[in-house]
Amino acid sequence: MGTLRARTGDLGRHGRHAAAGPSRAPHGPTSSARPGGLATLQRTAGNAAVSALLRERGPHVQRASLVQDLHGLLGLPEHGRRTVQRDLKADLRAMIGIYGPPHYEGILSTIRAASVAERQAAVVDTGVLDLIHDRFSGVWATSIVSSLLEGSQTWDNPPATAFYKHFVVDSKSGRVPGTATMNCWESIMYAAHLAGVLSAAWIRNYYVSAGALPTTTVDPTPALWAQLGWSSSLPTYDPTAGRVPQVGDLVFYKRSTGAVPAHVAVYMGGGECMSLWTEPHGVNTVQRIGIRDVAGTIHFTRPPW
Repeated sequence: MGTLRARTGDLGRHGRHAAAGPSRAPHGPTSSARPGGLATLQRTAGNAAVSALLRERGPHVQRASLVQDLHGLLGLPEHGRRTVQRDLKADLRAMIGIYGPPHYEGILSTIRAASVAERQAAVVDTGVLDLIHDRFSGVWATSIVSSLLEGSQTWDNPPATAFYKHFVVDSKSGRVPGTATMNCWESIMYAAHLAGVLSAAWIRNYYVSAGALPTTTVDPTPALWAQLGWSSSLPTYDPTAGRVPQVGDLVFYKRSTGAVPAHVAVYMGGGECMSLWTEPHGVNTVQRIGIRDVAGTIHFTRPPW
């Protein structure tokens, strides 16, 4: 991913939430966190609910917005309200009210079906972000926000990125423009920050502790990868042996040349990752890829936050 050169700046401020994120269940939504039994039934029912609600709209019914749909799916049920023209907020409310906890796969399907413009509107909506943060634990919340970033941001390497200037040099927190430049790991950190899982102070200290700040003659790139959890001893992807990542895992692509990985993405489940890099499709915005689409030996681990 290139060599990071040193920049200067002051200690960062906290983001929307605490540095290490919320103390909720480590895997899955805040309720029915693990698959199996009732959780499996609820998840299946929830995904069916999404399909039913979409069918209810009919082919000629225009929904209001992805923002409203997400408010509905993640929010509280509105009893007694039935409208012909549904929206994403109402759909999510109905789904939660009838079937219980949020349903990750159904939410991702709804986000995937939306336009880039709708996703960009949703990812800057404080109500949507708060609902995601409240209803899902850290890695699941980060993965949902990563899905909302699909089609946004622009790939580049630090220290030239807008992300690096915003969080590290200028010690800011919060949102950057939808076309702002960032590299692969910065896009994952950005999703975690928007989800309320990762503070701006954590992001800045990540660079400072690796030697990127203050000015130094040391190349901090190997330390930055190590602080992400990278190690050549990490498990390698092998579905036949049962070695597969969990939702929210960092997926590293290590090639035969170079001491550090060529790329890192975040695992979404179902053999897919969200990735910000020009490979494999020549797209320089956040894109959904198959886990095998990028060349290299695939390693994976939980994120360090």
